[in-house]
Amino acid sequence: MHVLEVKRSGKDDDEQLAYAVGKKMSMLTHNIGDYIKLSRSYIKENKDHFGIVVSDQIPFNELLRRTLKFLSSYSRESVKNRIVWLQDYK
Repeated sequence: MHVLEVKRSGKDDDEQLAYAVGKKMSMLTHNIGDYIKLSRSYIKENKDHFGIVVSDQIPFNELLRRTLKFLSSYSRESVKNRIVWLQDYK
């Protein structure tokens, strides 16, 4: 789901991640630096997240192709507390 679908546009990054954690969802973001910091913070505080997928700004069709390739390669449990780089799925 997109932040607009759940009326969460404009929320802080930590609020967005907390929402995803509450829903047991992974996140896909272009905000690479901030979410790497948040992931490290979660690890330091012994808090779990359900995966953060990061990507540079790329055309939507390429983003979708890489995301589908990633999804076919990983299980939900295998991305827990991990940062996944979509550039690895070219």
